[in-house]
Amino acid sequence: GSNISVKSEVVVWWYSAVSLVVLSVALPETLPKFTWEADTSTWEALIAVGGVSIAEQLLVTLGFAGVSAGLGTLLMTLETGFAFLFGWLVLHDEMHFMTVLGAILIVLAVGSLVSTKC
Repeated sequence: GSNISVKSEVVVWWYSAVSLVVLSVALPETLPKFTWEADTSTWEALIAVGGVSIAEQLLVTLGFAGVSAGLGTLLMTLETGFAFLFGWLVLHDEMHFMTVLGAILIVLAVGSLVSTKC
């Protein structure tokens, strides 16, 4: 077999390009149902979310180059806990017992797996 080397940046940009094409194909079906009446700050926020999502994917892909796939995957599961904290601290979401319990269990599970692997 041949060893094919692809830069991680290429993967991220191809993913973004393919997503754009697929979403464009769905556009004729979704466009009539789309709501255009939004203020400028809403559109700016949507564009910012798109840009940050691409940057996040690029950073995650680059990060996987520096750690083993197993460890990287374990660390990615912590994203749920960080999303919980972000929602609580920044967005002032309500905390529910099951959500807190779930976040704690995820952190404990990842921590125990990482400690046994390292």
